[in-house]
Amino acid sequence: MPAVDLETIQLGWKVHDNTGEDVGDVVEVTHDWMKVRRSGLLSKGDFYAPRSAIETAEDREAFLNVP
Repeated sequence: MPAVDLETIQLGWKVHDNTGEDVGDVVEVTHDWMKVRRSGLLSKGDFYAPRSAIETAEDREAFLNVP
């Protein structure tokens, strides 16, 4: 599968893991990765998802290929 074009991903998009669980929102995007602000009471901080960890991105949602 070809890599996701990160230029299509916008700030505020929802991010889900490979099981469909909501993990946060996009807060920054570069040509190699996106920064995600975690959601939930027990999840704090941000994490970086490299292009290779993004399975699909459409309809204001990005899905990761990792848990």
